[in-house]
Amino acid sequence: MLVGLLSGPLNAQDVPPGFPASWVGEWTGDLKIFNSKGLQQTVSMKLEIAPIDSMDSFTWLLVYNEGQDQRPYELQIVDAEKGHYQIDEKNSIVLDVYYLAGKLYSRFEVAGNLLLITYELEGEELIFEVISGRESDKKWSGGEEVDGNAIPKVASYPVGTRQVARLTQKY
Repeated sequence: MLVGLLSGPLNAQDVPPGFPASWVGEWTGDLKIFNSKGLQQTVSMKLEIAPIDSMDSFTWLLVYNEGQDQRPYELQIVDAEKGHYQIDEKNSIVLDVYYLAGKLYSRFEVAGNLLLITYELEGEELIFEVISGRESDKKWSGGEEVDGNAIPKVASYPVGTRQVARLTQKY
């Protein structure tokens, strides 16, 4: 969930190394959507990442189905040293995202669904993945004493769908 518009030309010395600058470009591929019955759908996907002005924010444009579904988001740096960023969906939704050990993570709940979204640069590919499931279908266990040890109460959540795309850079 992200967007992009380059507001002016950048010189090589203007782009700092590492994330998110090293991910700048247009990434394309197919998004495959799975459930417990297997592959359900394949749609085209594009992610465009471009710096905005001072390199404190980046457009993060997600495009699905050959442009039929466009999501113009913005990635904003909150604290790069701590790997903390935000994705502004430009509709009053702002999600905290975290860059840890080479992977960007976003975890949130919407409309009763828990989602984990990741982006990872792996060789020449940017791997995008969404794992989701109903929050209301959680199962509880633990919360007892076993052999004199207090066992914490733990909720486990089902995984209903997986979406994955292997995107390659076009520029």
